[in-house]
Amino acid sequence: MLRLRPFKDSDATHLPAWIVNERDFYYWSAGKFTYPLTAEQVLTYAKKIAADEGAWPLTVLDGGGQPVGHILLRRADYIDNSIHLGFVLLAPEQRGTGQGRALVRLVQSYVQYILGMRRLTLGVFANNLAAQHCYKREGF
Repeated sequence: MLRLRPFKDSDATHLPAWIVNERDFYYWSAGKFTYPLTAEQVLTYAKKIAADEGAWPLTVLDGGGQPVGHILLRRADYIDNSIHLGFVLLAPEQRGTGQGRALVRLVQSYVQYILGMRRLTLGVFANNLAAQHCYKREGF
């Protein structure tokens, strides 16, 4: 079981550990960070996002409450009732286990039932086939 909670500064140390290689870093960061990722970069990013009224980072927790992932919801549009999902990252041990699909379903429910949004958008690189497969299986 996965859960979502607001990002805390203490979560910053986890994200760099979840980036296993430069290719995964590129897929995740889309050029917005410098490789290798550091906790300081994550904290700077979190501070910038905190100033954006239409965006917030969330930490993904496992059933025991341990951080195992990260997402960013942004570009909240309260007129069109839509929001964009980005910076999706799961710990390496969570990948390939169905947890990615579980996370997408969790985010869809959160967006619909907690935020009251009707539409969730996302972007994915054309060569990130694993992510594309996951999102397509969940209706994107």
